[in-house]
Amino acid sequence: MKRLFAAIFVFHFGVLIASASTLSLMTYNVENLFDTLDDEGKSDETYLPFKDKQNLAHVKKCMKVKNVSWAYDCYYLNWDAAQYGLKLKRLAEVIDGSEAKKNLDVLVLQEVENLRVLEDLNRILKKPFPYIIHQESSDKRGIDVAMLSRLKPDDETKLYKIPFKSAKKNLREDSREILYVRLNGDGFKVSVFGVHLPAPFHSWRYRADALEFINSLSKKLVPKSQLALVAGDFNIPSDELSKRSYNQKYWKNKWLVSHLEGCKQCKGSYYWNSGKSWSFLDVILVKAPEGERWSYNSESVELVTEISEQLKGDKPWGWSASGFKEGGVSDHLPLRLTVDAIK
Repeated sequence: MKRLFAAIFVFHFGVLIASASTLSLMTYNVENLFDTLDDEGKSDETYLPFKDKQNLAHVKKCMKVKNVSWAYDCYYLNWDAAQYGLKLKRLAEVIDGSEAKKNLDVLVLQEVENLRVLEDLNRILKKPFPYIIHQESSDKRGIDVAMLSRLKPDDETKLYKIPFKSAKKNLREDSREILYVRLNGDGFKVSVFGVHLPAPFHSWRYRADALEFINSLSKKLVPKSQLALVAGDFNIPSDELSKRSYNQKYWKNKWLVSHLEGCKQCKGSYYWNSGKSWSFLDVILVKAPEGERWSYNSESVELVTEISEQLKGDKPWGWSASGFKEGGVSDHLPLRLTVDAIK
């Protein structure tokens, strides 16, 4: 295997032999993976069967939705067992297809409603993951960050609330904590952070706050001798990434960034229909440990497109009620990479 960037790791992080071979990780925003039940205290009223929406209480909730398209779905989307089952089936086909090419050790997911949907998804995979890592977030919509893992977690699993320097009410209701877990590999430990940062319609300052907090969390929680990975939906549009110099401020000499190092022919993991532009909203950061020698295989960085329903033309095909007749899985493409230990 051609081992790229090994010299970078050696230069910045020191040299020693690691005992593991390969760690493969994928991040996937699965776009509104809700079950068909109404969870108390969460704004999940859109994702209910149409028959359960025929009451005044539901109509009043939908009247508060300002976005016209979202309001329409709130009133009329028939999110029944058949729709939910088909969504799960297509997601499983994507994950199974990726697994068939190369074993997947850790899958970081965004926009999952609860433990129930994680169990439902994991159950129908050809190779179910032995560990489900999830804690209920404070997000008002009820969408959480979670992980499926083949590596056993320590007791370090925890949610960390991002300390935004100033946060309006709508941000507090539209913000997910950072999910942290320490996993046990073959002779090594790895710290993994799962993230889903505030959406781009919020100020760029909130995402900058989050990037700063990720660095401080990593410094606080991850021993220098341990591999660290941060994966998820960073929600950073391409123009914001360059304009705000995030790489220079928060990543350079600290992390290797998936799409800045590899996937050079990839357009992006998300397409903005309004602006007709691509962005890598989905990112994986890699930090090698001091005292161990890991190589980041840039050629392994790839967008995962396993089934035809993922794409409409060359663009991600988001799920909609038309999924029965057409395609649609998620409005994001999964991103994966591998990190190798040099024996």
